[in-house]
Amino acid sequence: MSNVASQPSQTLSTLLPQLRAKLPTVRFKPDDNFRWNPADKQLHYIADDTHYGSLVMLLHETGHALADHRFFSNDIDLLRKEVEAWSQARELATELGFAIDEDIVENCLDSYRHWLDKRSTCPNCSASGYQDVDQTYRCFNCASRWRVSTDQTTRVCRVTAKS
Repeated sequence: MSNVASQPSQTLSTLLPQLRAKLPTVRFKPDDNFRWNPADKQLHYIADDTHYGSLVMLLHETGHALADHRFFSNDIDLLRKEVEAWSQARELATELGFAIDEDIVENCLDSYRHWLDKRSTCPNCSASGYQDVDQTYRCFNCASRWRVSTDQTTRVCRVTAKS
C-alpha cells in the first residue's frame, strides 16, 4: 500500500540533522550510492535533497546502523539483516513523522530474494540448493556443488566446484 501522498514535506536538509543527532558516533558521508560501512561507522548516502526515494534509502541505511549490523556471514544472514534494517527504518520514520512507502520496501527486499534465488539455483539441474559453507552451495537434487561471488553488486555467476 502506497502512502506517499500523505508524506510530509521532508528534505535531506531537515532529515539529516535529526539522524546525526540520533546517531552521534556515525559519520554521514555524501557519496555515489547508499551503504552502511560498519568497519568505520560511516553511512554513505546520495545527497539528493528532493527525491523521496533517496530519503527512504537514507532511513534504510540508518536502520543498518541502528541495528549495529556487521558484515554478513552467509546469504540468509544478509537477507535477515536487510529485513531488520527495514524494520528499524520504519520505527525511525514513525518517530520522525515520515511515512515509508511499503512498495519501495518490498521492491528492495524482492531484489535480494531474487538475488538469493539465482545464487541457490543449481547450474546442473536447476533445482534449489543450500549454502553449505562460505560461498559454496550444494544441490538437494543432484548433489552438485558450486561457488558464488561475495559481491552483491555484480551479476550472479556460479562456478561448479569439484567434489
